[in-house]
Amino acid sequence: MESNYELQLKSFGECMIEFSKTSSGELRRSIGGDTFNTASMAALCGLKVEYTTKVGNDPLKNFLIEEMSSYPISLNLIESSLKNGSYRIDTDIDGERSFFYDRTDSAASTLSSEDFNRDYLENCRGFYNSGITMALSKDCEEALVSLYKEACNKKIPTFFDLNYREKLWNEAAALKAMKRIRDFVDVLFISDEDLNIFKSMYGENFNIKGRIIIQRKGAEGCVVHTENGSEKVSGMPAKPIDTTGAGDIFSGTFIANYLLGRDLVESAEIANRFAAKHTEFRGGTPNKGII
Repeated sequence: MESNYELQLKSFGECMIEFSKTSSGELRRSIGGDTFNTASMAALCGLKVEYTTKVGNDPLKNFLIEEMSSYPISLNLIESSLKNGSYRIDTDIDGERSFFYDRTDSAASTLSSEDFNRDYLENCRGFYNSGITMALSKDCEEALVSLYKEACNKKIPTFFDLNYREKLWNEAAALKAMKRIRDFVDVLFISDEDLNIFKSMYGENFNIKGRIIIQRKGAEGCVVHTENGSEKVSGMPAKPIDTTGAGDIFSGTFIANYLLGRDLVESAEIANRFAAKHTEFRGGTPNKGII
């Protein structure tokens, strides 16, 4: 796929240290985080992407920076005296996973509007974030809401992944926060786990004027909803060993192809293909072998 570095996507959030086990039972150390997974996948697909986060001062700081820097992505790293967030993944025989997090009071959770200068969104062709970033702290929520409003005013395409996680906050708190950006999102990604939040925000109708709703359905593929109707896009066959980050890989691929000029269905088809291939590797960040 050709690169077009006149296009640019910006995002911010938390990239954490990931611990998992290999097929032989050995401990594997990597990195991951929904916004970084998505942003780095968009970069691999040819977009010029900038990602902002705070990096803590702990023994894994250099490893985190080196791993993030291995992707063709522009990093805006803000140093912090706090720790970096981390998580452990346990995966069952079908590739489904359970997560155990240590991210309370992490460096990235202190991101705030003060970390973004006035021209942050200048010359930007797309802005992406997720419900997980909103849940990290009130400061993260305020920064995110402010930037979505600004992007909307500047007519910059906006992308948002509901990504509701019960371990981070309850449904009522998530709904209250996400309603604040409801009118500033052009393309919304949801999964079946997000349906209650989605319906509380938008109602039962998926065909909303002025909105594109991408409903991810795992191995089944996805459904593209616009004001003109809905279209099912079939999934691709795979032999999954780890489904961690597959939704993020889908979103990053879709965003890149959409901003590079492909239509909604073609963008979704490519996103389904890369997300399926991603499940055949371990880890949440995109494996460069899937491109």
